[in-house]
Amino acid sequence: MSIYRGFVFVLSKGEWVSAHEMTEAFRDFPRVSIMGISNLILIAVIVVIIAAVFLKYSKTGREIYGVGGNRVAARFVGISIKKINYLVFALSGVIVGLAGFLWVARYASAQNETALGFELQTIAACVIGGVSIAGGSGTVLGVVLGALFLGILNNALTVINLSPFYQMGIQGLVIILAIIANTLTDKRNQLTMLRKRKL
Repeated sequence: MSIYRGFVFVLSKGEWVSAHEMTEAFRDFPRVSIMGISNLILIAVIVVIIAAVFLKYSKTGREIYGVGGNRVAARFVGISIKKINYLVFALSGVIVGLAGFLWVARYASAQNETALGFELQTIAACVIGGVSIAGGSGTVLGVVLGALFLGILNNALTVINLSPFYQMGIQGLVIILAIIANTLTDKRNQLTMLRKRKL
């Protein structure tokens, strides 16, 4: 990722696109409202619903969980690991591209360091929302709730005028606690499955 960011900086020569270089329609798109609801919220809700239905009810969605949970077992039941990997990366790219478009349009600025550090917050939202680091478990609703929790936490820390350095420390502590809880839950589930097999 650092190599990629470096190439982007070199190729763009450190220049960035400002508001006056963007069309008015492009800048206004996130602010357009339908029945009082902005495009940003509508698109987010649509993406969440599509992702939740796809992962829970489609064969490919269940295969993604299968590959994440146990690649060896997934291969034995006939799931194409390469196909699923390509699909997951492609879908991630589409969603990231959409998010990038909305971000740039919303803030009317495209810089080389746009959203720097959001990778960690994204992972944190997933872990807090119950997504297993090892893969194979988690829900879209859980991720949404994890993201909302992080957003509320960040806003609360800002409102009480806490130093940004302390804010980073608290966010890091929350992430560590979430990962520990996630790991302990995974181990407990594994032990439960082993006991059931013995019975």
